[in-house]
Amino acid sequence: MEGCAEKAVLVTDRSINPRVRTIFRLLLPIARVRFVQSERWWLSYRRTSCTAEVARYAGGSIQPLDFVECEASRNRTHLKDLGELLRSLRFH
Repeated sequence: MEGCAEKAVLVTDRSINPRVRTIFRLLLPIARVRFVQSERWWLSYRRTSCTAEVARYAGGSIQPLDFVECEASRNRTHLKDLGELLRSLRFH
């Protein structure tokens, strides 16, 4: 189960990266700096929010699985958010 969840994280990470590159190319230089910063903050948010979410299972065998599933879920949400940003940039 954990392997499947890890694969979901890798697949969604691979989907996020090209979207981030496309958005980066569409932004003005000052916005690029802010976008890169926001992506770093998002990665930190993903890690810390998932750590907090699975803390109730500290030391338990389910904790690693729940953590990876949380990351995959956060990635899917982020993909949607990036898609909306990309549509907005292309529309304007």
